[in-house]
This record gives sequence, C-alpha cells and structure tokens, in this order.
Amino acid sequence: MIKLNKVTKWSDFNTLAPALFILMHGYELLVKGLYILITSNNDYKGHDVSSLINFLERDDRLDEKLIQIILKYSGKKPKNKIISNFLKNNDHLNPKTLVKDIKYPEDMKNKDIDFSNINYQGSELLNEIKNINKDIKKTLELTYKTINYTS
Repeated sequence: MIKLNKVTKWSDFNTLAPALFILMHGYELLVKGLYILITSNNDYKGHDVSSLINFLERDDRLDEKLIQIILKYSGKKPKNKIISNFLKNNDHLNPKTLVKDIKYPEDMKNKDIDFSNINYQGSELLNEIKNINKDIKKTLELTYKTINYTS
C-alpha cells in the first residue's frame, strides 16, 4: 500500500478532487466578492450562492461571459462535465452544498461519496482540465475588467 501511495502521490486519484474543491470554492468566493462589490452588502453567509448568481445575472455591469463561466462551476446545476458527472454519480448530494461535500469521502449523513468519475480517468480528463485552465484565465481577465468598471 505504501508503494501505491508513493507511485500515485501526484496522480488524478489523489489531486483532482482537492483541486476541484479549490476551484469551486474560488468561484464561490468570486461570486460573493462580486456581490459585495456591487451592493456593498457583506452580510451573506453560507455556501449556496445560487441567489447571488441570480442577482449578478441581472446586473448589466457584469460581462455575460463571466457569468457563464461561473455557472459552469457553481450554482444549482454546474455545467462543467466533470462536476455534473460527479453529481450524477452522487445523486444524493445537494449542489448547494457540493463545495463542502467534495472535500470529504462521506456526505453529512455518512453515506459514501463516489469519486470514480474523477479518479482513475487519466487522459480522458485531460481535455476537461485544459478547458478548466482556459476558464480560469478568462475568469481572471473578465474579473479585472469588472473591478475596473465598477470601481
């Protein structure tokens, strides 16, 4: 077992789920930050940002492309293929709490979470990971424009 852990230390088996958590948490924080920037209201608590996304979608100062990227990784029905497949395999999970759930091997009710569509996929996930990388770069670009526009 020690040899397996050593050989797979940096494989998708061990790194993709934590990386997705960080990515999704980053988009959650971005949504909250944009909401605060636009409304000056920082009273929002919790992880379900669907209502905040709905609010941001109606604000004409935000680029529609930025909203579409955010919707790939957060909200009630994330559109990213890896995340949507993960939710299909784990239909007992609530998309509203997915950012918390993806961190642990069990959900809040101690039911196992199936990471099989994330783990051991290797090159099949490579295109999706490349698309995530493109989305991150585009998110940065559009966020900077938004901050400069609203400031």
